[in-house]
Amino acid sequence: MLDTYARNASKSLQILFYPLSYTNLALPALKSPQPPPSWTHTSEAVLSITKDTIEKTRKLHDHVAALLPSERSYESVILPLADSEAEVDTVMEPLSFYQNVSPSKELRDASNEAEVLLRDFSVEASMRVDVFDAIKGAAESVEKSGKQLSPEEKRLVEKMLLDGKRAGLDLPEEKRNELTEVCDLFYLECGFMFKTFFSRGSSRRNFLKLAWNSRKTSTRKM
Repeated sequence: MLDTYARNASKSLQILFYPLSYTNLALPALKSPQPPPSWTHTSEAVLSITKDTIEKTRKLHDHVAALLPSERSYESVILPLADSEAEVDTVMEPLSFYQNVSPSKELRDASNEAEVLLRDFSVEASMRVDVFDAIKGAAESVEKSGKQLSPEEKRLVEKMLLDGKRAGLDLPEEKRNELTEVCDLFYLECGFMFKTFFSRGSSRRNFLKLAWNSRKTSTRKM
């Protein structure tokens, strides 16, 4: 009796899932929207691509910041900045991954250096008041014109404004500079040192103390 029940159950499952079999679905030819990442970079290429990406992004930020108030819109400010951010992530993520997996010390070091360059640029970009002013101008333009944005587009504008406020770009210059220094010390320095020591398998480290000593040393050099 149990055997009969098991056979019937098996047949029921076959009937239920048979239409989902890949051999019976008439699927169109699937094509990736973009090629897979390449893992053939040299240490020189990692740094070259990083510097080119940073320079390209900086030029875009300069262009956005130079727009006249009447030229600021969702299409001229918000969309280019969002596309640029996505492009930077796409280009830089594979390059920063080498530091964790490459057997080549030169490539790991180049990947670490590339991440430092990008980190420093990210701080610079996040504290650009002129770009934030352009974002605010674009948001005001959207509101005044009554332009209908999709929920995703509205969320994008809101997040860009929120990111700028959280970065302190609405603060007076003195307070803004103080905030930049604190964030650089506690978040960027400590975070980067943690990743560096972790990827090298180093033993216990006091990252806050190391970051503070590093900051004092760099300040004396200046």
